[in-house]
Amino acid sequence: MESPVSADTPTPAEFNPADYRILVVDDDLDMLSLIQVTLGHDGYRVEVAERGGEGLARLESEPFDLVIVDTYMPDMLGIELLRRVRAEARWAGLRVIVFGAGRADHQRALDAGADGWIDNPTSHAHLEAAVRRALLGERTQPG
Repeated sequence: MESPVSADTPTPAEFNPADYRILVVDDDLDMLSLIQVTLGHDGYRVEVAERGGEGLARLESEPFDLVIVDTYMPDMLGIELLRRVRAEARWAGLRVIVFGAGRADHQRALDAGADGWIDNPTSHAHLEAAVRRALLGERTQPG
């Protein structure tokens, strides 16, 4: 199912990374830091959480425009975090990108309502493009 593009969704010409808050959720501290620094360098406002439960708590207390979540974490799988987000009306406009290495996981994420998928590892260009497409209301493909 395609994500709806609301009247608040910017056109590509109006897109400004500094307008967006992104939450990255991953138990791999190196990956967490890499994504945070990469997207921060692009101008996004990036926050991090080291566990799925911590990410969910951050979502409950702070507004974000996008969540990037790892597929596998010890306390809560990324797919479970995604399902919880999609079950709550208050997060209806929240974009979620899942990242991981398995094709089966990719399909499970999209079936659960992910706005996109990022292969792990990925390049800076693929990461930034996936984030931008998700924020513009377009589904991303693996890359």
